Amino acid sequence: MCILECYRTWMPHLYEASDKVLSELLEWKPTLRRNFTNSVYCCTTFNFGPNAVCRGHRDHLNWAPGGCTITSGGEFDYVRGGHIVLVEAKLIIEFPPGRSIIIPSACITHGNLPICKSENRISMTQYTAGGLVRWLDYGCRSAEKFKKHDRKGKKAMDDKGDERWRDGIKMYSTILELKELWSSKAGRAQ
Repeated sequence: MCILECYRTWMPHLYEASDKVLSELLEWKPTLRRNFTNSVYCCTTFNFGPNAVCRGHRDHLNWAPGGCTITSGGEFDYVRGGHIVLVEAKLIIEFPPGRSIIIPSACITHGNLPICKSENRISMTQYTAGGLVRWLDYGCRSAEKFKKHDRKGKKAMDDKGDERWRDGIKMYSTILELKELWSSKAGRAQ
């Protein structure tokens, strides 16, 4: 299953929100293009190594609730090294070349274990920058211009901080919700 299909299947509300953000940006500026034909992510970063290892970090500039797809590549013994580490979840997961994982990279501390010096590891990440979401929220303008031209709107937006967090959390699906969604789709397919 392709990674975007996984995103759509397991995180349908986040997938739709990611697609909406990118579609609105493309509508606002038609000269922009998707990084990949069917991508819902606004940004892509490649790390060509040769030894792409990241210490534990959070990508605080990414859209907080949004999924970040990390894809591992290269030639290394994934049993001995290159594992992805998810600190708050207390997980260390084998992460073979050619595999992907979707995490909220702004909210969970993540990194990967080193590999042997004779091996190589590369990575690709796809994500949406939080600044792009705010740009759209501010009517396709900077926070500075939004504040200057719409002080009441800026104050209202600032006052909604906790509400935005709750709305972001609501975009994550429960297993029960996913089962119901999948059952209704299966019923329509018959």
